[in-house]
Amino acid sequence: MKTCQRLTLEAESPALPDVAVPEGAELRVWAVVTDGLGPCHAN
Repeated sequence: MKTCQRLTLEAESPALPDVAVPEGAELRVWAVVTDGLGPCHAN
């Protein structure tokens, strides 16, 4: 969530804290694919 020029990663679990990303920090986001998109076709 981005508010007031500040980036915060909100934890989905209430047991985990949100993480504030400091200005100038390198941020890499990884994701997990949970559904297929169908067959791929090479052009």
